Parts: sequence; structure tokens; C-alpha cells
Amino acid sequence: MERNRQIQSEQYPYAHPVTFEFLKTAISEGAQIEPPAAFVKGKKNAYGKFLKGNPKIPRGIDITAINSLEDYASVLWVRMRNIAGAFYSSWAALEDIGKQYGFKNSDKPDRERPRQLINEFIECLWENCSEETRKRFPLEKLLNLKNPKNYRQQREYEHQLNTILLLSQLGRNAQEIGQLTIIPITSVIRIIKRERKAGRLGPSNHELTRRFNNWLKKVLSNPPKDPPVLRQGLLNSLSYTFFNHHRGYFVSLTKCSRLAGRKKSPNRDMENVINILKRGKIPFREFRGKSVESKGQMYIKRYFVILPFDLDRTIDAIRRAGKKK
Repeated sequence: MERNRQIQSEQYPYAHPVTFEFLKTAISEGAQIEPPAAFVKGKKNAYGKFLKGNPKIPRGIDITAINSLEDYASVLWVRMRNIAGAFYSSWAALEDIGKQYGFKNSDKPDRERPRQLINEFIECLWENCSEETRKRFPLEKLLNLKNPKNYRQQREYEHQLNTILLLSQLGRNAQEIGQLTIIPITSVIRIIKRERKAGRLGPSNHELTRRFNNWLKKVLSNPPKDPPVLRQGLLNSLSYTFFNHHRGYFVSLTKCSRLAGRKKSPNRDMENVINILKRGKIPFREFRGKSVESKGQMYIKRYFVILPFDLDRTIDAIRRAGKKK
């Protein structure tokens, strides 16, 4: 029976280390056995309704075991103790506990009610402890501690994080990521900011635009003497979203091929043009866009571009390669 289930002095791997020490100390003092007097007194009104035939008995409570106010408070205490024990000693999340004990909010498992009961249990347990223990573990601190994420929550968070990072690297903004993943946009923004600060994610498109414009001003004020390696590095640092929003900053290799007088189809001849640029050490970049359907098949749109400062060099290189043939 539920009355016989006791929180024992065992490991609580899903509790904060301070909460873990408090639980062990409180249990060693027997603070979990009986509810404090204030808890019993606080259930007087609810017990009065129970006697009047209007009981609001939570799931899992044996009504036949209730013969007095003390019995009523005791069964509620055991239930609350079991909820806290399940939370601190298992993988169960608040939603799981809410579902198990019948807490619902708008047809969904309620997180808040189990949380309230767990906090109430910690308060009552603290009241039952010795004065020395209460000084060692201030109640306000215990109630403000955040527990480590349980296994399922951690896996879900890691999956969300990897999804957000992948979509961000593919050029999706926070709003698009939120729509695709059903993750709150505020959470997406917070995660992206944290990952950028930690250096695990590249700069934002706003920051890239600022850097690119500063670089353009510097180059326009002085002839382009930057070595190709620097320009290639600049191109490699840009995202598809940046390219898509600022296409005027770039020149496509298709246009270069036409200006150079290539008679072959630019798309079919693209591999040869790319090899020409590689031999000439001319910076270029491939951007991969969204998937599109054509003639019943799906393919990813690809854009090969250069910076305007390399346009003349690119045209000359393509023309020289054509004359050698």
C-alpha cells in the first residue's frame, strides 16, 4: 500500500547536490515519517469538506483509511512524499509525475502542481528537521535550487540544440527555425546567442553584413591589394542567407562565362570554369540554396559566385583557357 512506501536513505542522482545532502540528512533524522503539525492544521478545512460528503480525494488515496484529521493529513503526506521521491530518484519528469497522479491542465499533464507539492514537501521536511540541520540548509536556498536535467530531458535538449545549430549553419534565421522545429523563438534566439558567444556557431548575418560593408569601404578606398587567400576566407565565412539578401555584392560564374564568350551552356560548362578558377587561384564560392522540384525530381539549387574585384581576372582566365584549346 502507499502508506507503507517510505523514502529511504538512498541515492538521489536527479537531485541538486545540496538537495541530495539535505534529503540524506533529513531522512537520517526521521523527518519524513510524520507530517509537521502545521501541515496537519492546514488540512482542517479540506477535511471538513470531506466529512460533509464533498471530498476532493486525489488519485491513489484509500478513503477507508481516513477516520480523523490526522489520518487525512497522513495519507496526503505519504502521497506528497512519494511524488518527491519519484522526482528525485528516477528519470521521471514533472509531466510524467503529473500524468501518473492525475494532474491535468487543459487536457495536458500539469507540471506546476507536482512542482508545488515537491516544494511543499521540502518545506515540511525542513520544519521536521533539527535546528542544526535547518541552519545548515536554509529553506530559501533549497527552494531556489535547480535540479540537473534528467536523462530524457537532456536527450531532448541535445536534439533541439543540434537541430538549431544545423539549421542556423544552413542560413535559417531564428523565426524560420522556430517554425520548422516548433521550438519557441525566444529559446532559439537564446541558444544561438549562447553558442555564438562560446564560438561554436559563426557570426550572425547582421554581423556578417557589418564586416562585409567595412571590408568593402576599405577596399573601395584603396585598390584591391588583398591576397586571394583573404578574399577566399571572406567568401567562406558567409552564409547562404547573407548571399541571398545581398546578391548584388557578388557576380555569378554563369555571367562571367557569358562575358568571356563561352559558347557552351554555362551550367553544363560550370565544372570546366571552376577548374580554370582553381588553376588561376581566383577566389570563388559555392552557395547551396533550397531544394526545388524539376521534371519530377528534387535537387538543391547551387550558386557559384565571385567578388566583383575578381571579375576582370576571371574573364581573362576563361578567355585564355579557351584560346589554348
